[in-house]
Amino acid sequence: MGSIKHIIFDFGNVLINLDFDLTRIEFAKLLSIEGAYHTRNKLFAEGYAHDYETGRISESEFFEAFRTCSGMPDLKNEDLKAAWLALLQDIPKERIEMLRTLKKGYGIYMLSNINHSHATAIHEYLETEFEISEKEWRAHFDILYYSHEIGYRKPDADIFEFMLRDSGLKAEECLFIDDLEENTKMASTFGIQTHTHNPKEDIVEVVNRLLGRNKVE
Repeated sequence: MGSIKHIIFDFGNVLINLDFDLTRIEFAKLLSIEGAYHTRNKLFAEGYAHDYETGRISESEFFEAFRTCSGMPDLKNEDLKAAWLALLQDIPKERIEMLRTLKKGYGIYMLSNINHSHATAIHEYLETEFEISEKEWRAHFDILYYSHEIGYRKPDADIFEFMLRDSGLKAEECLFIDDLEENTKMASTFGIQTHTHNPKEDIVEVVNRLLGRNKVE
């Protein structure tokens, strides 16, 4: 890779572990397997999932859309939210330490497709597990870009245009790490160096290798 001055991390399945099967299981309990599959497809097809991840609708509006798409008007918000959050797993401490160490020598950024429910739950987890407040978490990054706060999501070109313009970064000096190839492919069209991460690999070891270092110092 060329000279890297800035590292842009995705969140899900890069820094935080996710298990989408757990959310599928919980929604299947509420709706049946077929009902959950149908509802998910309708939420995406009608744009509700996109609108929630880009902050165009609120959590309560999203859950109302969920009831409409499922045809089950009696579903409770707390049950929907519990199922929606089930995919969130842990953030290993060594990944947080990696960010702190990297920030001494690199610009560190996050570019994440995320919604209000997941972001809030993760911030609460960080506070409970590591005593890291939301403000302190954000300070691990030069700039943290959450899709629901900036109104754009990957892999749309707009989010990369916005990030580069807002941050003033030079694309060729950036390394973008994401677990989805559609996202890294789009980033590469802007001249950003990319790596598509396999969540089964240790991200700390991956970063060390990409930077050509034995360890992050």
